[in-house]
Amino acid sequence: MRRLCIWLLDRVLPAEWGDHVIGDIEEQRERGSLWVIRQTVAALLLLRGPSRRGDGMLASFIGDMRIGARHLRRSPAFAVTAIATLGVAIGATTAIFSVIEPVLLRPLPYPSPDRLTFVWERDRDGSSDNLGFLTFHDIADQAKSFQYTAVVGRWEPTLGGDLPERVIGSRVSWSYFRTLGVQPTLGRDFLAEEDTPDRKNVLILSYGLWQRRYAGDSSIIGRVLDIGGTPMAVVGVMPQSFDDVVSPTTEIWRVLGYSTTQEWACRTCHHLLMIARMKPAVSFAAATAETDRIMAVTLVLLIAIANVVNLQLARAVRRQGEFAIRSALGAGQGRLTRQLLAEGLVLAALGGAAGLLVTRISLPMLVRQLPAAMPRLDAIHLDTMGFTAVAAVVLSLSLAMAMVSSRRRGRELAASLRSGRRLATGAQHLTRSTLVVAEVALAAMLLAAAALVARSLVKLLDVNPGFDTSNLLSLDVYPVGPRYNTTAATMQYRDRLRDVVRAIPGVTSVALTNQLPLSGYVERYGVIDPDNPPPTPEQVPSGDRYTVSPEYASTMRIPIKSGRWFTPAEAIDTANRVILVSEALATRLWPGQSAIGHRVQFRADKTPTYSVIGVTGNVKHTGLDATRALAFYIPERQWYFADNTVKVAIRTASDPASLAPTIRRAISSIDPSLPIIRVSTMEQLIARTTSQRRLALTLFGAFAIAALLLAVAGIYGVLAGNVAERTREIGLRAALGASPREIMSLIVGQGVRLGVLGLLIGFAGGATLTRYLRTFLYGIEASDPATMAIVISVLATVVLAACALPARRAVRIDPTEALRGD
Repeated sequence: MRRLCIWLLDRVLPAEWGDHVIGDIEEQRERGSLWVIRQTVAALLLLRGPSRRGDGMLASFIGDMRIGARHLRRSPAFAVTAIATLGVAIGATTAIFSVIEPVLLRPLPYPSPDRLTFVWERDRDGSSDNLGFLTFHDIADQAKSFQYTAVVGRWEPTLGGDLPERVIGSRVSWSYFRTLGVQPTLGRDFLAEEDTPDRKNVLILSYGLWQRRYAGDSSIIGRVLDIGGTPMAVVGVMPQSFDDVVSPTTEIWRVLGYSTTQEWACRTCHHLLMIARMKPAVSFAAATAETDRIMAVTLVLLIAIANVVNLQLARAVRRQGEFAIRSALGAGQGRLTRQLLAEGLVLAALGGAAGLLVTRISLPMLVRQLPAAMPRLDAIHLDTMGFTAVAAVVLSLSLAMAMVSSRRRGRELAASLRSGRRLATGAQHLTRSTLVVAEVALAAMLLAAAALVARSLVKLLDVNPGFDTSNLLSLDVYPVGPRYNTTAATMQYRDRLRDVVRAIPGVTSVALTNQLPLSGYVERYGVIDPDNPPPTPEQVPSGDRYTVSPEYASTMRIPIKSGRWFTPAEAIDTANRVILVSEALATRLWPGQSAIGHRVQFRADKTPTYSVIGVTGNVKHTGLDATRALAFYIPERQWYFADNTVKVAIRTASDPASLAPTIRRAISSIDPSLPIIRVSTMEQLIARTTSQRRLALTLFGAFAIAALLLAVAGIYGVLAGNVAERTREIGLRAALGASPREIMSLIVGQGVRLGVLGLLIGFAGGATLTRYLRTFLYGIEASDPATMAIVISVLATVVLAACALPARRAVRIDPTEALRGD
């Protein structure tokens, strides 16, 4: 863009000014493209004189642009309206496109990304699930379609040192980076022989962590770090450009280090995510569903084009006398066309500049609405020279063509010149009416989408999550390090934590668990009835594992449907293990029977077994819209191992956020070296699970409001123009006895007809748009009658509002004044 501007200035400006302006642009290379464009436009419009290349067509065209700028100054209402319309449309479009392009449309930043795929297990009901290690082991060993396979597990280590820090990490199989097709920029990749239980303590750092924590020290390779009290060696650093789209927030990786004999490496322990790279000879259809989200961007841009073209058409009628005089003085069709094109370009340039300003304001606001875990957030930037340039060119050409098509033939221009009246042809009326119908149709589509998402969100927030979300605070603590190398030490810390938090005034109850519903963490294990095992391991239902303290059910207020909760004495009895299952899991394992008294285990070839003593209500674990509710609850001391993840659920008597600082201090007093993270209320956790729907509502709602305003402006412009053009006709009707009610019905009826036609077309086209919204809808169909009634009511209101002022002006026309001069 800088080179293009310099070339244009060199061709057009006088030599004495051109060298100065071009030199200034070349020296200010740190300035952005927006500044270069602004300087170029200002120089072309303000600096006059013969160009160094002569007074050719290009110089004449620049002169036409100056004339166009003067016309805009003489019509400030039109200029402000048109520029604002273009600015809002281009700005909103560019902001959305700047998010969509790197996050959804840009190919994955890996070699041959079309050969990468996720691999899931299928449950008996057809739902997808993560894999157990043994299943991955079999696939990696036997599958012939894959070049590489890898699994990823969650890991949140604590970096030791003077300032302990909790970071987001991933446990990966040794082939993870080979599957993605990337290599470390410093050091080396993991080795196959390191992916074993006794050699797994090796690390690869992200570029950001290497710079932030270790100041980019190249001697980091081979250095042994304290990771939660365990020494681990750094073997590599990933490139700065590496983007882990599988786990976007990961800053450190270690090898998985599983063996087939470990309890948590079983086939039914579904806590690993599998990816694979297909061999070159194997192909599959690329997914395209994500591109549906750009639909709203296109619709708003189309509405803006239609509205500004309508403004130009109405203005063309007022300028017929000017065109007639210029034609009579010898201006040919080409000269007038060039003038109109220049004016369109000036308007589009100013609208584009306004759009850039809107984008700079709206893009940061939009990014703040995105989920923090969304991939490639760092890649989002203001894409001004791409989409904005295209939008400006499309708009300018559309405006120019509309202006050219509005010109009168020579005979009509002469008639206009003789009569001094504005003459509007049937073709112009048809064009303007068609554009208004299109605006209403597009507005109806966006309004329907926004209404559907809004009603769906309301229904979703009314869903019972299976526990009481009020006055509930959650936080994470990780007791790791030399002090907690034994189960006894870990359990002692947990008991101490409960005691200090429970003693805080305002805290009514405290419970500990390995995971909380709606927290984003998922850990599942297969649950087997040893008295009636399934024929194959793949048919074993997997449930969300909750290892909890005795106060968990009362703190979360999860209802007990049958049986009972375990007592504190049972919680520490490792000889007689007990378990509670959710209603959904009980129905799955023992349909038509009582679950109480049945036994379960987690590996068919392993003991111990657990006796079912109770059935709980179903809890929404992964989201309010989740249909899966298989879960089980085990006393924390009765699981195979002590979890180093301690999630604390705290019930308070009042606002839990106000107690958060006090709770932090109390927990830190036990062991200040342990970081406390993810402090949030349950309402905040729920808001995160609905963030995508809220984002969709924000986008469609903003677009719908913009579309409605543009549609109102379009209808008003057409009717106001018609009233001005039909002043004598309306005056004659009034003189012949037409009542104000009849005159008002004449004008309002025209607007209503346009609105109804647009609404019908919009509903027909909306069937396509709303089809893409199904993933955002909950408890409502895309063709919901109540939503359609809302859309009709809103559009009817705005159409009548747009008709009111022109109709009022028509009623007030004085027949004597209107007919004077005929």
